[in-house]
Amino acid sequence: MDSHNILSKTSTTDSISRSKRVLCYSPYNKWALHGMWEITVLHALRLRGAEVKHVLCDGIYSDCDVFWGATKRRHPLACQECLSRVTRLSYDMKMPYEWLGRYLTLENYAEAHRWSAGIKQYELKTAKYGDWEIGEWVRGSVHSHLRRTELDCNSPLVRKTYRSYLYSGLVACFGLNCLLENYEPDILFLFNGRMSSTRIALELAKRKNVRVIVHERGSLFESLRLIENYPCISLKLFRNMWVDWGGIPLLKEELELISRYMDDRRFGKRLNWISFNPQPQDLYELRQRLTLSPGRIIWVMFTSSDDEVVSASDRSGPFEHQMDWVKKTARYVEQHHTIDLIIRIHPNTAGEKARGNNFLQLQEFQQLQHRLPPNVKMVMPDDRISTYSLIDIGALGLVYMSTVGLEMACKGKPVIMAAPSLISDLPFVQTVESKDEYFAMLDSALEKPLISNSLEIQRLAYRFAHIFFIKDSIPFPLVKMPTVHSGRLNYNSLDELMPGCDPNLDRICRIILKNEPICPPPGVEELTRSETDEILWFEDNDKSVDAVVTTQPEGDFYGSRVK
Repeated sequence: MDSHNILSKTSTTDSISRSKRVLCYSPYNKWALHGMWEITVLHALRLRGAEVKHVLCDGIYSDCDVFWGATKRRHPLACQECLSRVTRLSYDMKMPYEWLGRYLTLENYAEAHRWSAGIKQYELKTAKYGDWEIGEWVRGSVHSHLRRTELDCNSPLVRKTYRSYLYSGLVACFGLNCLLENYEPDILFLFNGRMSSTRIALELAKRKNVRVIVHERGSLFESLRLIENYPCISLKLFRNMWVDWGGIPLLKEELELISRYMDDRRFGKRLNWISFNPQPQDLYELRQRLTLSPGRIIWVMFTSSDDEVVSASDRSGPFEHQMDWVKKTARYVEQHHTIDLIIRIHPNTAGEKARGNNFLQLQEFQQLQHRLPPNVKMVMPDDRISTYSLIDIGALGLVYMSTVGLEMACKGKPVIMAAPSLISDLPFVQTVESKDEYFAMLDSALEKPLISNSLEIQRLAYRFAHIFFIKDSIPFPLVKMPTVHSGRLNYNSLDELMPGCDPNLDRICRIILKNEPICPPPGVEELTRSETDEILWFEDNDKSVDAVVTTQPEGDFYGSRVK
């Protein structure tokens, strides 16, 4: 980028809004890829007449999500390292900023220390300061910091970590509350909205009736997703999108687009996040390796890396813990010798590709592995077996909350979801409401032949896959991704961010400044769409994924969609 005087660069032709105040709180711009996305959008908002305030963290927290104990431990110069990187990024991208610390007093720090130190052990998870529910707001970060699904406050490490996040959480509340009251923004633009102080910023803004737009990486390569007034892990947005779009048949080009994307996931190509899976295996060799018995029905159980989302209020299901579900299912299968059950432990639980290690959960699975009956096999996180090969070989999928349930349904195979997830309660899967109902579902699957490759399952699953992976992602070619963790600006001056230069950036700005729906509802044309394309596409045996992939130019794999 050149060194234009950004304070003089405003649009004289765009009428989106010349008075909206946009506050952007950015404590995690050490993750420069997200910072590049964010600052690019902030420049674009300014160029469309908005007033922008960019606020960074100046090392005010005793713990934060940049330095999780399970992934990147804090060191004596951790805050200085982070400060140097975020200030350099802002300087290089010509984005003025303020520090959150200017909105804090010495008394705020002292009060946060006094309060957090005095909280009783059994009150850590529910700790409140006035009506600020800080214990709840930081709990997800404590899970992630330790990579633990369960937070046992009898553990000195858990207590110490929780108190540190509570201290930091109250500091954030003091600073962000003062910032919001002083600046009185119309919109808060925020990364993630799940992690400690970003969750706090979201909650405080909502209490002041400030509209919040959360940004995260999208599913498509080099794309963003936006969420309004909820953390990035909320299921509500997709529920609303399904209500609007679930009944709309897909067109041929949409079916081919989602098929290309699903094939990419299978082979770990062009993804916006790391792929955990090795290449798919030959199914005969897989049967031999897992010593599966000829003639038995194969059920596949897929666990989830649940410590990241376990604190979300909309994720609690009929089983108290994931391990409870696994053990009860294994005992059920032990009594039914016509079944071979394969338990696939999520690769992000621990191991070579995991983002940190959930050692306690891994140990539970290792201990269980030695007690399994002969007709139950366990595939550990680092085993060189592809989840997609297990999808291919399985007749029934038993899924906790992972997206693998959607991918298996896209193969037309029956899926039972055991915990709230992206696809639970949708018509192409069975959703467990109680433990008794779960075992009744398993009995039913045994009593009648399983419908494999059901056209109706596939059609509905593909519609949701298009919503989740495609419609929810906004292409962002202005930042290139050499790797899933790094970014490179793909523009040379702010002139390239002016209205009309990039339609996807224009759309993002309209969403933020003009309240354009993140996912517009279908119009008359979509509502009157015929099912012909879907029916023909799925019934045509020549419409294989491989055939589609080989005809797609490498340089424009997904295209630049603007809706």
